[in-house]
Amino acid sequence: MKSVVVLVMGAAMGLGGRANPVASNYVASNVTSAAGIPRSQRVEVRWVKDLEREGAARRAAGWQLMGSSSFSEVAAPGSWRIETQARRVGADVVLAVASRGRRQTDDFKLTQFDDRQPVYPQTSTDPHPPSRVVETTVSASYQLVRFNFQFWRKNVP
Repeated sequence: MKSVVVLVMGAAMGLGGRANPVASNYVASNVTSAAGIPRSQRVEVRWVKDLEREGAARRAAGWQLMGSSSFSEVAAPGSWRIETQARRVGADVVLAVASRGRRQTDDFKLTQFDDRQPVYPQTSTDPHPPSRVVETTVSASYQLVRFNFQFWRKNVP
């Protein structure tokens, strides 16, 4: 049996190649934006449990909040996406937290070409009968994760 299944779940669930969600959801704080930092400079990305507490500690230590980014996805963005945005806004450190988001269900149409079930009666002598097209709807359920990022820069006296 030959069957070809056409399914575009990845793109529908937001896993396809698209704009950087960290950058596209970035909101600058009310500070004057610093110039970007060199690509060679290391950016620290710290995954924390309590973003508010960690942010307050940074502020008390003289750090400046450059901005933040929040969005929901099924998987964490690659570290290069986080670091790229940090360099763009001049941040030295990114505080990150992930929390359980909402559950989502999407329906996808599945198309299958089945050579076992010809469209016309079996009495035909055609060695290559046309394929029968079978369409099915499949439901996919997945858990979204809420990501929050804060971009910080050390104040230089």
